[in-house]
Amino acid sequence: MITKKITFDDIKHYTYGENPYEILNAGSTSNYISLYINKTQRITVFQKGNNIYEYEFQEEIHENKNEDEKTKCNANAQWLKHFTKVVIDYFLDFIFTLFLATLVFKLLIYAPISLELVAIISFLISILLICTYYLALAFTIPRVIIKKDFDFKTVSNHSAEHMVINFIKKNHRIPNNLSELRLASRFEKYCTSYQYLSQDSLTHIASYFVTSVLFFLLIILDLPVIFSIFIFLIFGFIKDIICRPIIKSLSTLGSYIIQYKVSTTKNVSDESLITAYIAANMWFHITHYNEYDENNYRTFFKSANITVTDIHERM
Repeated sequence: MITKKITFDDIKHYTYGENPYEILNAGSTSNYISLYINKTQRITVFQKGNNIYEYEFQEEIHENKNEDEKTKCNANAQWLKHFTKVVIDYFLDFIFTLFLATLVFKLLIYAPISLELVAIISFLISILLICTYYLALAFTIPRVIIKKDFDFKTVSNHSAEHMVINFIKKNHRIPNNLSELRLASRFEKYCTSYQYLSQDSLTHIASYFVTSVLFFLLIILDLPVIFSIFIFLIFGFIKDIICRPIIKSLSTLGSYIIQYKVSTTKNVSDESLITAYIAANMWFHITHYNEYDENNYRTFFKSANITVTDIHERM
């Protein structure tokens, strides 16, 4: 990602979303925290040590228009690839379901088991699969990525970033002191921690779950065989749409597990909280100018035992 330094006057107009106090995008590393004003412009606060903080207004830029065109072409190619995958998966799922149904009916001739029981067992297996996945996630993910991508400064800044975002969203203002900010949650629903999840695994789990639910419903409702087959045909084409909210929920849950185990900490440093506050203060000053209180800046730093002169623009 390429960025350029801009001035305060270069910042584009801020437009409110559904919640005007919600910071839609942010980022942090071991030495800085960024809060976005809009899709491309942000405030980045750097930690210089010894209570010295520097800030910079930045804007993301593209190298050339050809890159934009390539991105659009790739997006179209990915869409076609995805559509083809959905169609192929649909036929494979339908054939497998048909085969499984035939096998079950054959077994029913020799085994005293009802279709209702088969449907219930299928549904319970899908729940067990989900629980097993997240149990494995809780034990395997930390070992794989904790030494690779995170150290204490990174997780501390990441936690502080989430805390200041959650505080503003909940209270509709910036914190007055460190104690207030420390009470905010370090967990963020839209955190990109889900990038460490296997999306293919989540897709298969969601697919199996909704298929087992449909199978369960068709058996319980005791619909005619022809009508049930017709529903399965329609289901094959819309399954991907049905799975999306389930995959999103599974991703959110997985993200919380990663945040709890790896990417955040309850022992957030004062340095991280102050860095996050400086960025939030500037964000609030720009986006909610009429509500901004000049005295808040001095009150907060008094509680942190540092002076306002320790914060200056990055040169």
